This record gives sequence, C-alpha cells and structure tokens, in this order.
Amino acid sequence: MRLDIQGLRAIAVLAVMLFHAESRWLPGGFTGVDIFFVISGYLVGGQILQQLAAGQFHAGRFALARVRRILPACLLMLAVVALVAAILLTPGDFRFFRLSLQYASGFASNLYFAGFGDYFAPESDELPLLHTWSLAVEMQFYLLLPLLLWLGRRWLGILLPLLIAGLLGWSQYRLLQGDEAQYFSLLARVPEFLAGVWLVYLQQQRPGLTGGLLPGLAGVLLLVLGFVLCGEDSIPGVSALLPCAGAALLIFASRSPLTPLLAHPLLVWTGALSYSLYLWHWPVLALMRYCTGEYSLSVLQWLAFLLLTFGLAWLSWRFVEEPLRRSRGRALTVRSLALAGLVLAIALPAVALNARLLPALAVERIRYADKDRICHSQMVGECLRGDLQSGAPAALVLGDSHAAQLNLFFDEVGQRNGYAVQVISSSGCVPIEGFPLDDLREKARKPCQQQTAEVSRRLAQTRTLILAAKWQLELPRPGFRAALEQFIATSQARGQRVLVLAQIPTFTRNVLRLERLRALGLPLPQIAQTDWQASNAEVRSLLQRWPAVQFIDLTSLPSLQRAPYDAAGQLIYRDQYHLNEPGARQYGVEAAALLPLSLLR
Repeated sequence: MRLDIQGLRAIAVLAVMLFHAESRWLPGGFTGVDIFFVISGYLVGGQILQQLAAGQFHAGRFALARVRRILPACLLMLAVVALVAAILLTPGDFRFFRLSLQYASGFASNLYFAGFGDYFAPESDELPLLHTWSLAVEMQFYLLLPLLLWLGRRWLGILLPLLIAGLLGWSQYRLLQGDEAQYFSLLARVPEFLAGVWLVYLQQQRPGLTGGLLPGLAGVLLLVLGFVLCGEDSIPGVSALLPCAGAALLIFASRSPLTPLLAHPLLVWTGALSYSLYLWHWPVLALMRYCTGEYSLSVLQWLAFLLLTFGLAWLSWRFVEEPLRRSRGRALTVRSLALAGLVLAIALPAVALNARLLPALAVERIRYADKDRICHSQMVGECLRGDLQSGAPAALVLGDSHAAQLNLFFDEVGQRNGYAVQVISSSGCVPIEGFPLDDLREKARKPCQQQTAEVSRRLAQTRTLILAAKWQLELPRPGFRAALEQFIATSQARGQRVLVLAQIPTFTRNVLRLERLRALGLPLPQIAQTDWQASNAEVRSLLQRWPAVQFIDLTSLPSLQRAPYDAAGQLIYRDQYHLNEPGARQYGVEAAALLPLSLLR
C-alpha cells in the first residue's frame, strides 16, 4: 500500500466528517466520497488488470476478498446501531430505520434512499444508515468491474474514457432534469471509479508513468476547489471532475514533493482507520441529532462526537478489520463465525426490543387523522368534514399538512355550527396554481399537481375559501408569494370570500421523541420556536392589500397556549409541527364559537 494514498484517504474521510458535522465549514466536504471512489477504482482496478494480464484472475477469490474487506466491520456497525436505534427511536421512526437496515444489509441502500421522501420520516441528517448508500454503490461496482475489464480488455484505452465522458454527460443531463435520485445512482458514480481504473491502466501500459510537482499542485488545487465550490445538487455530473481529477492527479504525482506530506504518519494512521471512521461517524451524528433535535453541535457534543467516532473506529479496525484481513484458513473461519455470532446476538433482539421496551402510545396520539380517510395528497370521496347533513359545503379548505391536520378540527367546528366544509390538502404543498413544484421533494410533486387540479375544478362553485398552511415553510419558497397573491387576487375578482388561518405554534423538538427519551431517563426541555409568529405577521401584512380578505388568528386559544400538552398533561401534538387527533378536536371545540356559519358567508 502506498503511504501517500493512505494519506489521501485520511483527507477524504476527514473532509466527509467535517461536512457532516457542520456543512457550513466545508460546503463541498462530501466530495470526500468521490475521492474514495477514485482510490477504490485505482487499487481494485489495478489488481484485476494485473491478474487478467497474467491469466490469474479468479472471480470467487476476488469476491471473497471484497467481502472480507467490507462486510465484517459493516455488519458489526449495523448490529450495534440497530440495537441503539431500537432503544432511542420511536416505533414510527424505527419502522423507517428497520427498512433501511434491510436494504443496507443487502448493500442496496442506495436504492432505498434514492426513493426516500416521506414527509413525516426523520430528516436526512437523523437517518443513522444514510451513509451506507456509498458502500452499496461500491459493492455493486465491484460486481460489474471484472466483467467490464474482461469484456473490454482489448479496447480499454478507448472504452474507459468514452464511458467516463458518456456517463458524466448522462448524469449531468439527469441532474438538469431535476432527478434527485442521481446522487445515489450506481451509473452516475461509475465514472468516478473508472477515473482511478483508467489511471492505473495507463500506468500499467507505460511503466514509470508518474508525475511530479505540477500535477501534484494541480491535484491539490482541484481538491480544494471541490471542497469549497461543489454543492450537493451539482454532484454527480460534470462537477465531479473537480474531486475526481484532483484525486487522480495526486495519485499520479507520486514523485511530487507533496508525497511525503501525504505520507505523514498521522495521516497514514487516520487513513488506515478511514473505513471504520466512515462507518461510525454518521450513526453517531445522526443519533445525537435525533435525540437533541438540533443540527449544530455544542462544544461538548463535538467532543463526544470525536471521542465516540475515533474510539469505535479504532476498536473496529483493531479487533475486526485487521484480524480478518490477515487471517487465513482455520483462523479465518473461526473468527468469521465468532463475529457472525456476535452480530446476531446484538441484532436479533433489536426488532422486538423497540416495541416492548416502552408502552405504545394510542394511535390517535401519533397521527392527526386516519390518512386513508382524508383528502391529503389523494382524493377520498367528497372530502367533507363537519355536519354532513347540512347540505352543500359552506367552504373549501385548502393547504398543506397544516390544513390536513384540521380535518377533525372542522368536524368539531362544523357539527357545533351546523355546516360542512371540504378539506383538500397535499404534503408540503398549498394546492394553488403556480405553486413552485421544483422546491418540493420529487415524490410530493405529482400529488401536489393532482390536488391543485382538484381544487381548480371546485373553485367555480365555491363561495368561500379557507387557506391554512405552515407559513414558515411556504413563504420562503421562491415563487410561492407570487402564486399566493395571484390566487387571492383571482378569488377576489370572482367575488369569493377568503379566510386565511394563522399557523399554529411549532417547537424545536419532536414531542414523541421527547416522551420516549423522558421515559428512558433522558429528559430534554421542549423549546418553542418563534419563526411561526414572524410568518403569521408576514401573512397578515401581505393580506392588507385586500381589505375583504380576513386573517384569523386562533393561536391565543387555551389549547395552543398549553401546547404541546393539554391540561391533563397529555400530548396534543404528533410531532413538533402538527396536532394529533385529540389536539385537533380540542382546538376545534375551542374555536367553534369564533367560526360561525355567518363568518363564511
């Protein structure tokens, strides 16, 4: 192993760790993963090419070597993280985790996370196994690489650069089309591996082909530019040339004066730990953030992150990676079986533990309505709530999930005031013409369009419109304010009555998680946000252009003043943003006197 390549691995993993811990400090630090791919292509591709040239390549031995390198430490990490997640995660969040665990165990998590986008799932920086997408891509590439090099062995000098250019162009095209899944795509990452393969192929064709100072300096410059300039929405694609070409040039420039710097003992030691550092740093961060509900780390949290990550990485390297890498014959079998037993002993109890550790909350405490009975991102019947015997609906209620949470609210309001309303909503989307779809998760775009079309079909026969939304989310979206103003102006021109509801209070921490942590003896204080108040004020100010449009602020009602608990200490929120079923009903009972039928006419 070249010591300078170990040093380059250290730079890559440290960049990734810094980016994941605080992305503002190194905006392109995630390109460390791209550097790893180039190194893997160079080292593994070089081994395959040498063995093919000597007629000594054996697919089974190659596969076994890759499995021994990647699988043991990864399985141990998965088992330990599963056990910790079973303790800390709420049952709802653990369901997402368990599915990601299944995909990660089969090295297919890139496929899972490419389609991940549930609105109520944990945020991406709280998903303990999100980082396994790159391991999945790497293992999948190793399945393809021997076949590619064997089939194209006579034309590699032309085939490799053509594949790199063609696949880079394709992934760039898909990025421009808004395909967010490209980030996790094997095909989009193949050029990064092949950059390393192409370099080692050229060096094997021309022994002694190495670079000096200028290629080394160019490599450093490209890496720095990648760390500073690359954004997550620009990789993969043409921007990947910065980290990939930089890494390839530094590997090529083995005669550079920079080589001894990369071979510094501290960097070499960190490079040796790089795989285990990558495995452990992300689950440590994700679980810390899951518990605290905060992205940025305090000084103590930074210290805990570093100690846990380096400690777990060293243990993994010392007692799993190195022993299995060096073992042969019977020793390898015994150690593999021992590790398998340890992994099973840790992992098997995890699934049952999550459900049995604490009493489950009633279903009405963890949702704002039965999703199969409301018109949220789908149409279910006539979407009616309230007094269903009162005749035609008195109003059409539309908005995002903050409108969806009002289904049971309007049941209470409508039944007490003798009217019904239609409630049509969509996840993360206010279903009005001109809503900025590009700012939505890809999975939410089609439902948003469909719900917008449903709203549009009903507008002509609707006398009163009620808008409700998470304004602190919607107002900052580029283009949303203009769409909202146009919608209101058009409604006023049609002579429709328009009511706009203030957003309910929000909190910094998910209430269900806090309840679980409190029951585990890890109490954390709940902190009310202030963004929702500023957003309500902004909406009120915007509506002053239309004196006939009424802004209704119900946030001073007793239930919201006591939130997220009721007078009996029971939860009335299902997370930090939304009411649960009892909360929605209680809110409706209190609001009924303030929303009489006369207000809607």
